[in-house]
Amino acid sequence: SLPFFLFFFVGVLPLYFLRESYGYRSWLLVGASLVFYLWSGLFDTLLFVLVVGISWVTMFLAEKFPEKRRAFLQAGILVLVGNLLFWKYAAWLFRQAQGLLPSLPFPSILALPLPIGISFFTLVGIAFLVDLLRRETHFVGLRKYFLYMSFFPHLIAGPIVRSQHFLPEIETLRTPRFRDFSAGTFLFCLGFFKKVNIADRAGLFVDMIFAKPDSYDRPTLALAVVLYSVQIWADFSAYTDMGRGAAKMLGVSLPENFRSPYLASSPADFWRRWHITLSQWIRDYIYIPLGGSRGTAARTALVVVVAMGISGLWHGANWTFLLWGLYHGLLLVGERGWKQSRAYAWARQCLPHWARALVAIPFTYFLICVGWLVFRSANLEALGNYVNSFVHPGREQYFSGGICLVLALGLHGLFYEREGGPSLLQRMGGICQPRWQGLARHPQSLSFVLGGGCAAAVIVTLLLRVLESGSGFIYFQF
Repeated sequence: SLPFFLFFFVGVLPLYFLRESYGYRSWLLVGASLVFYLWSGLFDTLLFVLVVGISWVTMFLAEKFPEKRRAFLQAGILVLVGNLLFWKYAAWLFRQAQGLLPSLPFPSILALPLPIGISFFTLVGIAFLVDLLRRETHFVGLRKYFLYMSFFPHLIAGPIVRSQHFLPEIETLRTPRFRDFSAGTFLFCLGFFKKVNIADRAGLFVDMIFAKPDSYDRPTLALAVVLYSVQIWADFSAYTDMGRGAAKMLGVSLPENFRSPYLASSPADFWRRWHITLSQWIRDYIYIPLGGSRGTAARTALVVVVAMGISGLWHGANWTFLLWGLYHGLLLVGERGWKQSRAYAWARQCLPHWARALVAIPFTYFLICVGWLVFRSANLEALGNYVNSFVHPGREQYFSGGICLVLALGLHGLFYEREGGPSLLQRMGGICQPRWQGLARHPQSLSFVLGGGCAAAVIVTLLLRVLESGSGFIYFQF
């Protein structure tokens, strides 16, 4: 949005580089993050400050009274979990109970306003307190803890940071090197481009088809699901790119969250590539504490399904999210069974890797798209209507050259994100290697080229956004 550009890039960045004092920079980032979150509303901000303050007080009391350390830290975890459960699930649970037992009196709870980013900052806070309970991290002062929780590039929609990795990043708040600043600028502009020119364009088509699925033929319905897979990847990874880019301009590195998820060759591989920080959080704080793979095969399968069910329900109070999580849990269980079969052993022994990938990647993508259909549906009734439309399709068709462009851009993104592969910037430099090396000898010229290119990309994208209003980030609702 324009307020973000005008306030942060014109205001905060120059102020950040004004002085190199750690105290000055840390307080500046705390204040800037509070103003950033204040954009969502005063109530949300007050609630966020209260929750962060209470959780830090429990840490402080645990540090001051070692004999009651465990009790205080567990109380802090309960505060964070209880806050999330109340705002996100209380009204929904009461509605479900009223539907099952209409004769019993239930308190009347209206739909509660969901504080923006509550799912993300809750997981960040729980991770810190659990790590402190396990003695895998150390107590920090209120200012540093508040900065850890509120740092604006990750506050609203991740990545979900962990104390072991993020505290060292905000320990010194060093001045970023030129290469880090330029890489952050490119990453931010790339994410901005993906959001406006891929995600929002795909969303126009997807919203139209999902609104009236019974009017369209099967190819159009299938294409809408494929485009939604492009939309949600471009939308969420764009926010991550922009957040990581903004942090990198400040000399702070945030963890990677995507590695070309649609090039996954199995469901487990998909979750190693998609929303990586959430997958690691579920593994370390739910899957392993529940027993992980230490028990029998049946117990392990149950733990996998339960963990993925919780992961699905974390996205929102909706049966479709729970169904999506359970579906992925069953996929993971099925993959474990497949890898223990004779057919899998034969395929590994007799078929080359490229032949197995030629089958595994498209099949995995098909399974992921089935899950996205469940995820995108507003409720179970809407999901049933969409599936029924495949059985009894309408006659209307929809095709646009813009769809091909969105798909082409989305496919390109798969390859620049691949793990260990060259980034877009590196390949651009490789194409024009002689000129790039020449510019590198003249930092002022290089700064002019980089700045001019990024400014042009931002201006064009802003014009496109103004001419055709874009939508908010999908993961803001979680």
